Amino acid sequence: MMLKNTIALSSTIIISLVALACQSATTAPVTAEKLDPPDPRYLELPAVGPRPDWAPPNVNQVQLKNGLTLWHMERKGAPLVSSHLIINRGAATDPQGLEGQTMLGVELLDEGTESLNALALSKRFGEMATSYSAQSGSGFVLFSLNSLAENTEKSLQLLSDIVQKPLLSEEEFERTRDQQLAQLLALKNNPDAVLRRVTKHIVYGGGYGGRPVAGTAQSLKKIQLSELKQHLKALLVPHESHLTIAGDISLEDAKSLARASFGDWQGETTLTSDAVAPAPTKQAVYLIDFPGATQSSLAITRRAGPSSTPEFFNEMVMNERLGGMFTSRINLNLREDKGYTYGATSLFERNLKTGSFSVYAGVQRDSTAASIKEVFNEINALCTDLPIDAQELSEAKEGLLLGFPLKFERIDSLGIRIASLAIHERAASYYQTWPVKVAGVSLENANQAAKPYCDTAGYQIIVAGDASAVEPKLAAAGYKIITLDTNGEVAAEHSTAKDD
Repeated sequence: MMLKNTIALSSTIIISLVALACQSATTAPVTAEKLDPPDPRYLELPAVGPRPDWAPPNVNQVQLKNGLTLWHMERKGAPLVSSHLIINRGAATDPQGLEGQTMLGVELLDEGTESLNALALSKRFGEMATSYSAQSGSGFVLFSLNSLAENTEKSLQLLSDIVQKPLLSEEEFERTRDQQLAQLLALKNNPDAVLRRVTKHIVYGGGYGGRPVAGTAQSLKKIQLSELKQHLKALLVPHESHLTIAGDISLEDAKSLARASFGDWQGETTLTSDAVAPAPTKQAVYLIDFPGATQSSLAITRRAGPSSTPEFFNEMVMNERLGGMFTSRINLNLREDKGYTYGATSLFERNLKTGSFSVYAGVQRDSTAASIKEVFNEINALCTDLPIDAQELSEAKEGLLLGFPLKFERIDSLGIRIASLAIHERAASYYQTWPVKVAGVSLENANQAAKPYCDTAGYQIIVAGDASAVEPKLAAAGYKIITLDTNGEVAAEHSTAKDD
């Protein structure tokens, strides 16, 4: 009885409060709060000011007596120096059947010198707050140091010992090779990594740029330490090699450090690199099976010119609109319009002897064939009913020009920019002329640059995904399908009507 009385009393109170609120709402006038007038400064967007004058610092070049070229760029403001040693020979010098030998040797170099074992060497770099790294490409080997300006001399001396006086012990050789084998095994489970490796082989064949930089399990197991030592001796010589020093250091000091660290280094290489193989002529879909994958890693690729191609800047601007920027045609089509992907991009990948043009995307499994069709539609449109227009050209050039200074924002990025000049054998004035050449690309230039890439029959298609799900639609589209395993070896080949 008490509970019922309590509930009844509560209901009465609530009803009374609601009635009072309604009465107040009808009888009490509502007055708006008086606000201060808006600040006139915020009534409209501020006007864009003039573009500040900016130019990259000058690059200096000095030839040492032993054939080593010094590249130097001075940048005050932070007591940091970025240094790189570039050997303009790389994995393309690996003997046939011993792929991965250059990369294995480079990984082994910092596992001890004649005076310091691996732990002592690592500790010495750590004490100086210097970062060391090394990487290999088809046409180069790159050693990198980022150091405090006051420790640059000692850091370069350690790099000199790594290159000229490596320990190369049997124990470290076995350990480093096992580590490289384990990394290759791990990458076999990564569709993107497998796709990239296979794509290079498809577009470049067995020639320059096509053989695997990291090698294969079979080739690594064949490498012997005695052969590796001979290969490194021929590879690591000053002739046609480069040292870049960028940051808070004068040209005179850079020259002194270069001579002190590498002036006594001697030798000319006897190694030769792979020749460029013929480009593939018959289109196919190369399908790498990853059962159960809900997404397909997709590459659509074809051969292009090397770093020195006269069309370099015209093709760069053209590609910005096709697939190079977020608002590019390919990305807006596949991502915004169709919803097949989170992002798609196209790019030119250049090296000294050849290059490629590729479109990459991770797409929904069921949209793989449709994505390929849409990419080809966008490429075709450039040369038919939808060439680049004046507005697109302006956006492409403005995006490139406004982003250009960011490439020189940090000392480490400054250093790698200078190193890329040596890797691609470009002039010291390259960055000074870069903005002028981008700005000088005309609408006719950009559209003319697209023409060699509009023939979609010249592209090869690589898909890493669930074969059972994507193959039926690819076959229905008339493609010749070649199934590969995760090593890139042919597992099966399927003919279709497109071959007839």
